[in-house]
Amino acid sequence: MTFQYLLRRASHSVFLLFLVTLVVFALLHVVPGDPALVLLGGQATTEEIADLRKSMGFDKPLTEQYLAYLSGIMRGDFGTSIRARKPVQEYILDRLPASLKLIGAAMSIAVALGIPIGVLAAVRRNTGTDHFLITTSLLGQSVPSFWLGLMLIGIFAVKLRWLPVGGDGGVVHLLLPSITLSLYLLAFIARLTRASMLEVLSSDYIRTAHAKGLPQLVVLFKHALKNALNPVVTVVGLQVGALLGNTVITETVFAWPGIGSLAVNAVYQRDYPVVQGITFLAAGAFVLINFLIDVAYMYLDPRVGYS
Repeated sequence: MTFQYLLRRASHSVFLLFLVTLVVFALLHVVPGDPALVLLGGQATTEEIADLRKSMGFDKPLTEQYLAYLSGIMRGDFGTSIRARKPVQEYILDRLPASLKLIGAAMSIAVALGIPIGVLAAVRRNTGTDHFLITTSLLGQSVPSFWLGLMLIGIFAVKLRWLPVGGDGGVVHLLLPSITLSLYLLAFIARLTRASMLEVLSSDYIRTAHAKGLPQLVVLFKHALKNALNPVVTVVGLQVGALLGNTVITETVFAWPGIGSLAVNAVYQRDYPVVQGITFLAAGAFVLINFLIDVAYMYLDPRVGYS
């Protein structure tokens, strides 16, 4: 049963990735703009543009271009960057560590603060502490990340001069962008943890644990929190893949040298292979994390089956 489940999930994942490549390829070729014209500039002649389009393979039918791109992916070849003139996978791998560092820092902040805040709000239900924490969390979900980033730069980098404006140069450079990227997820985790904890705390087995005289902290963290973490694990797992897309705004605001800012530049420059490579990477991460979430679910709750 386990093997059949894994095989079914693998086939679904492959089909999803195929759809992603098809949609992204179609959208890129629908958007106005000629990569050859962008690369050569407005002073280029018609003959020069035609020669460059032919050398890049853009003179071929779209079906043939897509099949060539798909064939390349199967071989691990994502093509060559139109602008940088080097393999896309090398271009992305140069920027990926910076994005992973930013995502890891943001996820650490969100989980380390979001879960305790949610637990505290649930334990202090309908008190001033609860109302303050949930209101603050709601505001955290409502603040646009680009606005928050600009405000943090204005206060801590420009006015107080405590932290650098942007770039990747160490821990101090990581603070502002990671806080900006983490705020929405932190607030969401806090609210979700509170709701899940409230549901678990009203369960019969929690009342039984209290009746046995178990200490409050044991009941809270060993029995209640473990069973309340299922939806939180789902959100955290899915957001790891989603943050690869959300880093675009944050990396642009803070001039962070990751794949988010690379994707923005590639779109402006009509660098199709780079855009397609980054999208495929994000989609692949999302699909892989979904699978790992299922495995984690079965560990956290043995009642979850393979059907």
